[in-house]
Amino acid sequence: MHRHYYIVTLALLFVATILSDKYLPTFEPLSLKPVEKEKPAASDFFLEGVTTTVMHKNGKPDYKMTADHVSHFPDKDQVKLDKVNFKLFQASQSVWSASAQQGIVENRAGIIHLKNKVVLHRPKTQTSEAITLTTSELHIFTKKEFAETPAKVKITSGNSQVDAVGMHLYLDEGRMELLSSIRTRYDSAQ
Repeated sequence: MHRHYYIVTLALLFVATILSDKYLPTFEPLSLKPVEKEKPAASDFFLEGVTTTVMHKNGKPDYKMTADHVSHFPDKDQVKLDKVNFKLFQASQSVWSASAQQGIVENRAGIIHLKNKVVLHRPKTQTSEAITLTTSELHIFTKKEFAETPAKVKITSGNSQVDAVGMHLYLDEGRMELLSSIRTRYDSAQ
């Protein structure tokens, strides 16, 4: 009995092996191909020591930009900037100035991305103190007169300092919205 049991078991295993090769899908090993890296876009021109004034459709200045080095990338219609300074205008008056180590201007969208040691400053007016914002990145939407950062931001004005994470700045309204982790310090000794 034990002998017949082993023979029947071996026969069933043999039949199962034959049927599994015929009816089950076969898996071939994946061929590992090297992933091709995207080639960096080529600049079609560069300029050094640039000053540019962009005009609004009403004929008045929208913003003025100076940069140590400018490279244009036609594939994305972007301009990359090194050591950049901006003056943003409202009603032909320089209201805000911005500076950063690097920037990218998306021409079609009217967006300026600033990063690395970004400083945004509005001088003192008749009704309010000067205000200075420092952050690691800032996105300025020139057509909407709006700026934002998802990063930490430090805001100083007069005797006060505010630290936050994330900010929306409505340039045309003179209004700021801080998004999270807000801490305020006021020094009355000054």
